[in-house]
Amino acid sequence: MEFLPHRLRIRCNHCSHRIPAEMLVCPRCGADPRAGRLPIPRVPRRIAKLSAILIGSFLLLCIGWVIFRAITTNALARLVGLSEPASVPTQVIEVIYIVATSVPPAPTLVPTLAPTPIPRTTATTTRRGGPTPTATRRVPTPAPAMYPAPQLIGPLDRTVFAGTGANIVLQWQPVSPIGLRENEWYQISVAYTGRDNKRVQQIGWAKETRWTVPAEWWSDISPESRILQWNLTVIRVEGIDPIGSPNKAPASPPSGTRAFIWN
Repeated sequence: MEFLPHRLRIRCNHCSHRIPAEMLVCPRCGADPRAGRLPIPRVPRRIAKLSAILIGSFLLLCIGWVIFRAITTNALARLVGLSEPASVPTQVIEVIYIVATSVPPAPTLVPTLAPTPIPRTTATTTRRGGPTPTATRRVPTPAPAMYPAPQLIGPLDRTVFAGTGANIVLQWQPVSPIGLRENEWYQISVAYTGRDNKRVQQIGWAKETRWTVPAEWWSDISPESRILQWNLTVIRVEGIDPIGSPNKAPASPPSGTRAFIWN
């Protein structure tokens, strides 16, 4: 087995290709590989030693300065136990208690009310033949004022609805911002032609400003005339039940009349 000797190589200054150091011409670019190459200056040993000494001295000086500052600030001395921590001065706090004594209430003078004399009524005798005393009549309490005629909102006039499942809701504006009284109701009047070609008048009652037409009316309407007319009036009743009340009185003029078609 034959060992090849190690050959020193250099890098061409023109093409940067590594070639043997003894070659005078670069086999790749054909130029002088050493042309334009500057010699690498070597630092003398004395200068290198001097630089190392200066750098080491500077580092030691910095470390010594840090240690000196730590000792002077008493942080390192406390850590290694070279000095005792300074005693904290004792601060005496005086607490003053203030006890409030209740002030006796001042006597309140209660004024003495003088008795109010009660007038006594003296009965007067009526002599025979004298004028007969007249009885005092009671003034009747005036009835509440009439409401304005209700204003209808919906449905619009001549609106068409289809089938028994149609949801027909009659709506109107309130006649009072605080609502109706306990004995006051909206009376909804609905008129249509029945299956026997006779005029039918249906009445509904509501406290709110809307009322739903019953779905079972659809089968009672005449197939030839599916038009229903409606209006409403505020009614004041005796008691709180509008159906069973014996006395009913209008509390507003009737509203306008509208019609809708229920096919």
